[in-house]
Amino acid sequence: MDVWISSGTHVDSIVEREERINEQFESPDVIFAEGAEKIPDREQLVSILGIAPVAPLIAAAVIFHIYISVEARGIIKSKITGGESGRDVKIVQNLTSRHDIEWHEIDNERLGQYIRTDAISWGIINWGSLLGITILVWPSPLSLWNTIKYGTVLLLAGYILFIGLLAVANHAREETMTNVITNKSKKYDQAIVVLGEAHHPGIGRRLSDESKLNVLNPEPEGLDWGTRVILRIFERYDRIKE
Repeated sequence: MDVWISSGTHVDSIVEREERINEQFESPDVIFAEGAEKIPDREQLVSILGIAPVAPLIAAAVIFHIYISVEARGIIKSKITGGESGRDVKIVQNLTSRHDIEWHEIDNERLGQYIRTDAISWGIINWGSLLGITILVWPSPLSLWNTIKYGTVLLLAGYILFIGLLAVANHAREETMTNVITNKSKKYDQAIVVLGEAHHPGIGRRLSDESKLNVLNPEPEGLDWGTRVILRIFERYDRIKE
């Protein structure tokens, strides 16, 4: 099976990525996608709030990331560009409709399980950070600016811990994604893989190791600076773990 990996930042140019896909395959057989399966908002929010008692900073960062950084930014960018840019889930919808093909979710590894499995460690890190930041940056005197500064520092700390959680889960997530693709590869000749570019090198490498798969672009082109930072963190964590 020939494979083309279309990776991005989850909110970017839909038109450009679809043009690159069309240059590779006139009529792909299937799409494998990360995070294109829409979880009901209530179910998703309940799941996130479920980790809040143990990891409040991570829960806050995840809520901000999903509902502001991805969904709200995707909607705004789509409105501004007339649909030319937006969430990469739109790529999946466009291709499945245009070519009348099926798609499969590949990111079935839930992050919350890592917090629940090691609740004591994650709880100490989260609540310890929250307490330390509160002591150092509590908005005193109470003012709008001091409150914003306090909230921003908490959110930044949450994002740092969230990236740490992603590093812990990355190996298992990419193994799961690869297994979903390889297990279904016998049924198709040409496949598109739509995912975040932080997973492109790992998924590309793993799929290239499969003898029956021909990965046309195992390495991404022009990584976003934020993705480069995240990949460095992933690499450092893997070295420490070894």
